[in-house]
Amino acid sequence: MFIGGPCYKPDNQIVCRFNKTIEAAAVYISPEQAYCITPPLYVVGRIPVELSLDGGATFNYSGTFRSIPLGRNPPDVDGLEVEHWANSTTTVLTWNQNALNESHVDIEISLFDTFEFRIHQANLASFRDVPNSGSYHLDFSMENIISL
Repeated sequence: MFIGGPCYKPDNQIVCRFNKTIEAAAVYISPEQAYCITPPLYVVGRIPVELSLDGGATFNYSGTFRSIPLGRNPPDVDGLEVEHWANSTTTVLTWNQNALNESHVDIEISLFDTFEFRIHQANLASFRDVPNSGSYHLDFSMENIISL
């Protein structure tokens, strides 16, 4: 999970706490961004997440996180199976636009390494201020990848 920040410092001891009970260390990326690998949560749906900058002594920042188990999506989230996108250069992301109380959304695509269980720090692509229409067409053809 990427966390837009309250002006992080490289020496902050950033900790995420999920559902008031499960803590996980976060990794500093920049003054504006950190990430936390979500641990097994054993719950599905919207759960509270809190952020500490002092190693877990205090949690002064909070938000909501939506937990979706691997391989299973709730009815309003569409997942794509490998056979549908592995050999294609286009993908359409869809979501329930009414579930987000925003006129525009940001979309970030990251690379997750399942062997090392970590997110690579660089985003593959970022799309800012996308109209919340419920879908977004991505074109991963070679000419578009070069321009990203």
